[in-house]
Amino acid sequence: MPADAEVRPPPALLVVHVDVTDTVATHWRAGIQRVVAQLVARLGEDPRLRVVPVVWLESVRGFRSLTDDEVLRLAPRAAGAPPAPTPVDAGAGAGGVRVALARCRPLLGRVRRALVAVLVATRVEPQLRRARRWVLRRTRDRALVPLRVELAPGSVLFDLDTVWNNTWIDRDDLYRAVRGAGVHVAVLVYDLLPQQHPEWFEPSLVRVSDRTVAAQARHADAVLAISAHTARSFTEWAAAKGLGPPEPRVIALGADAAAHTGPRAALPDELVGERYVLAVGTVEPRKNHATLLDAFERVLLDDPDAHLVVVGRPGWHNEEVLARLDGHRELGRRLHWYRSAGDDLLAVLYAHARVVAVASVTEGYGLPVIEALSHGVPVVSSDGGALREAGGTLVEHVGARDVPAWVEALGRHLSDDELVAARRADLERYDAPLWSDTGAQVADALVEEFG
Repeated sequence: MPADAEVRPPPALLVVHVDVTDTVATHWRAGIQRVVAQLVARLGEDPRLRVVPVVWLESVRGFRSLTDDEVLRLAPRAAGAPPAPTPVDAGAGAGGVRVALARCRPLLGRVRRALVAVLVATRVEPQLRRARRWVLRRTRDRALVPLRVELAPGSVLFDLDTVWNNTWIDRDDLYRAVRGAGVHVAVLVYDLLPQQHPEWFEPSLVRVSDRTVAAQARHADAVLAISAHTARSFTEWAAAKGLGPPEPRVIALGADAAAHTGPRAALPDELVGERYVLAVGTVEPRKNHATLLDAFERVLLDDPDAHLVVVGRPGWHNEEVLARLDGHRELGRRLHWYRSAGDDLLAVLYAHARVVAVASVTEGYGLPVIEALSHGVPVVSSDGGALREAGGTLVEHVGARDVPAWVEALGRHLSDDELVAARRADLERYDAPLWSDTGAQVADALVEEFG
């Protein structure tokens, strides 16, 4: 190199702080938690970024870095999830207790909100909050306070997690503060279901979701969305509120089977050699388990050896379906409900399924669809929201609440070996979206916008 040649310093890395507060605090891996874990890992591999996962520490009113245990929980592998399935025991009585608690939850929520309203009206609540933070800083959070992270000017706060669950943070105030300090804000939008179908959710969740989405539309410098359907929904909702956010950039979620790392799980004994329909998703109203159960019960009339496997934790506003699952006469025999499953077990359940059923009334995307396709398993899906976008022509679509159509479609897949073989052969040409590609798309968007 000539002596007078200019030596250029390497380009500075774009620092991206990813709020993972909710994911590291939970003990399950539903769809969004799997996305968070995968994207944090993939973004961390990009040489243009320095990714810093952070969680909110209320006692200091700021973000902190993760503990070693939280780093392990965030990793996209089965170690961060329960190691084995937990079938519901119809005779254990736990289901009835949970249903009773679910029925009490709205009343308890109203009592709590009423108490908070009184405290706010009497101007006592702010003092109580400050006193509680002071106590926590000096007791429970003493070892965590030194982990506090300052978001530097020019860095990015990337809201990728279920941030609306962090009700102790007013996202509008947070975004205003960090942007005022020169920090960029980027968000990933999954869906607008609380806005479009508030009847499916607790009113308090709808309110916090409304505030969060409005804050994102008002302050985000970059908006990403998991489907064109979600992007349109976000833009239309924001416009109706008089807000003009950036045009969302659509990214494709990954579904490659290689993402399911860790030791290969064994298929549960009760499913070995059986023909089963697999349904994956939280047992909540929009997932439409009621229609699936109706169809399965009719399938059993002609095919008494068929099985239905439900993987998903109990949700909300769904007491009737939860009670129906808990008390079903086939529970533990032909009906199997796993409230949780690690990534390794879920991969095995997908691989051995005869057909995957996605009965959702609507979806912001439909991760179970592409996960099933990536395992070469036929899918029968409803056609609401982004589900046609996710599966395309490789998926058989039926009306979400058309029970006879579900009976016919599932019955054919359970009984017709030639059909299933042909469907699996067709899926050999399916080019599964990779999580590495998803990470690259997100990194490109962040670097192009803020790098």
